[in-house]
Amino acid sequence: MRIVLCALTMTMVLSGLANRDAKAAWFECGTVAPFHVQSDYVLRNPSAVLQIVKQLKHDFEKTLQLTPSQRPVEVRLFLNKRDYKRHVSKRIPRGEKHPALFVKGTDVSWVYIYSQPDFSKNLRHECAHALLHNSLFVLPLWLDEGLAQYLELPTDRAASEHAHLAVIRRAVTRGWRPNLQKLEKKSTHDRFLESDYQESWAWVHFLLQGPQESRKTLRDYLKRIESRKFAGRMSEWMETSTFDFDRQFVAHFRPKRSRALWSRK
Repeated sequence: MRIVLCALTMTMVLSGLANRDAKAAWFECGTVAPFHVQSDYVLRNPSAVLQIVKQLKHDFEKTLQLTPSQRPVEVRLFLNKRDYKRHVSKRIPRGEKHPALFVKGTDVSWVYIYSQPDFSKNLRHECAHALLHNSLFVLPLWLDEGLAQYLELPTDRAASEHAHLAVIRRAVTRGWRPNLQKLEKKSTHDRFLESDYQESWAWVHFLLQGPQESRKTLRDYLKRIESRKFAGRMSEWMETSTFDFDRQFVAHFRPKRSRALWSRK
């Protein structure tokens, strides 16, 4: 058994999880392959939840140019935090501390979440982890978290409305500089700080919204992993390029960059 914890995510390789997730009554919400959604209460508008995962799947394909795996993902919705904690605590040690969880099993993956103000954002985050882990056989922690955070918002808002944007802009203005090599050395969530999550998001933002060279680097890196070939560290890819990634990263986040420019890409 391997358990990895973070602020929003738990990844877990666990056989037989489906049997342990049995519940007396789950209400059917619907399916948007690979997501199958059920709840422990009657939703007034289940189509709204299905639309969230449908939009995420579309954004995943469009943004990353990856084909989502069809490995099943069971999404479980809870009416309140109490019921969520009671259910999760029996199955995943310490998991009840988080507002939402992604759990990777050998045959099926799971996402657990309860009704909350950030429901859409957290549901997209955890379901993004499910798509990433089921589609890519391995993914560096910083990239896994960076992509999941970027996909928290729909495509038309992801580049310009995430809370991390103002933080990174302010840090760059004050002289902060990124360090991808340092970030790559952190392979477990217990070593990840809030600043690491912010920098991970920033690298993904730059690699998706920056110059053509940065976008091509991310696309090629993900395609190599998708083909189940060893990709190595992205910093090593950057070192072999004549493109100055660090300098362009800083230029990318200077306040003069316009939201309109990002939204057009």
